[in-house]
Amino acid sequence: MAVREVPIEIWQTVDGCLDNLAAVERIGGDESVVTWSERLRKLGWDAAAAHPGPAGANGWPLSADQLSLDLSASDVRFIVETLDRSKAVTLTLLGNPEPSIRQQQQESLHLDEQALRFWKGRAAREE
Repeated sequence: MAVREVPIEIWQTVDGCLDNLAAVERIGGDESVVTWSERLRKLGWDAAAAHPGPAGANGWPLSADQLSLDLSASDVRFIVETLDRSKAVTLTLLGNPEPSIRQQQQESLHLDEQALRFWKGRAAREE
């Protein structure tokens, strides 16, 4: 395990992707994926609660802050796989004819790609 400093905005994207993954896997899927997702989300919540700085309107530390997370290399790989999966789903939804849904998915794609760059950079440094 290694402590990693993770920007709040990056972790919020990860948290949302883990939430979506757990919701899908909870219905006839892989319970170990649900457990792993929930453990990582709780790790983030605990780090946010222990953060010494002020909280933003959404309860998370301010977006310019970082969380200190104790993650293993396998946790990082799981996060990258989760973000890759989220990006693939988002890409399929970009073809939706409804403009508001397309806009939401474009924003989601941007956040997924931003988080993927961060985590893939961290994973490459550990190899």
